[in-house]
Amino acid sequence: MRIHTALSLIVVVVFGYSAFGADADKAGDEVTFPRCKAKIDALIKEWKANGDWQLLIEGVKDHRRAISSSQKVGTWIYLEYGDASDPITVARQSQFQADIHKLSEECTDAVKTEHNEPPKNTGVATDSDLLALIAAHSEVLIYVWSPEMSYSIPSLREIKVLVAELKIPFKAFLASSAKPGVAAAQIQQVGLPEDFLVPLDSFELRMRGARRQMPILYHVKNGHFVDNGLPGYRRVSEYRQILAGRTK
Repeated sequence: MRIHTALSLIVVVVFGYSAFGADADKAGDEVTFPRCKAKIDALIKEWKANGDWQLLIEGVKDHRRAISSSQKVGTWIYLEYGDASDPITVARQSQFQADIHKLSEECTDAVKTEHNEPPKNTGVATDSDLLALIAAHSEVLIYVWSPEMSYSIPSLREIKVLVAELKIPFKAFLASSAKPGVAAAQIQQVGLPEDFLVPLDSFELRMRGARRQMPILYHVKNGHFVDNGLPGYRRVSEYRQILAGRTK
């Protein structure tokens, strides 16, 4: 289920990418600006970008598109810039709103805001549900799965053992693109709870690879994502080792 089609600029440019997935360079790419640095820095500071910039692979010389997460879960910062004659785009994107600044060659700022109404009574969880879950727990594991991905159910079994052992709150969501009937049949067959069937359409997790890599487990601690997701199947011992090495 795609909900975000109204946010034209960011949809076209960003939604086709997974910021920390296969379409991005390594974490912590260096981002420099040909001009308007003071204005860009002021916006980035106001929007509390984390500075974990990812240069999106474009293959266009002297043209850059970059994304950073922010201190507010569900909000990402987008930059697009080219040569001196091209406008610079600086945008703050959340699931249903984009604040877009276009800076001219003289750094004149043209601002517009695009909105998309959230769905009503669809039964699909969104970033607001994700934020509420994170706010309710100092630490939580979030799992996104799909019946079309063969490792999903085996991983769920391993994670259930892990969270029972470590007593960490845990929530499993069904990928919004999954077939509900197929998912329900799998859950019933292996005796897992039906609340694992709640579909999730999350901008935050999509930017962290949930659309391209499933199943995937996220670890959130003190309101922050400790990682950009652990995809695929892992045994309890491997999950335990990874979690034990984290202090954030």
